[in-house]
Amino acid sequence: MVQIEKDLIRVQILLELYEKLFCICNYADITRQEYKISGRNKCEIIAALYYLSDRGYITVRTTNKDDVLIIFIRARGIDEIELKIKKATTTVLTCTFDKLLIPSFDDVIDN
Repeated sequence: MVQIEKDLIRVQILLELYEKLFCICNYADITRQEYKISGRNKCEIIAALYYLSDRGYITVRTTNKDDVLIIFIRARGIDEIELKIKKATTTVLTCTFDKLLIPSFDDVIDN
């Protein structure tokens, strides 16, 4: 697996936890979110969870069920994903502008 794929898995995990956070209506349930880890990228997902946990973006705890972990996003993870969302949105929005400046000097070739 190349580095960009690892980065994308980490971002996807943060994004999913961020989105799920706003679906929880009971404060006590925030720290009890259970997720089943399976699929062909299971090893990479576990490695990403370890990395994100070690960096302080999420908290991961084991359960007595196979392949089920308690995972929740922390404030640092929220800040990180919101920054990524902001950067992505800014990039997309700036691409909507085209030819804001028109050169007015002679040596520029017109398209």
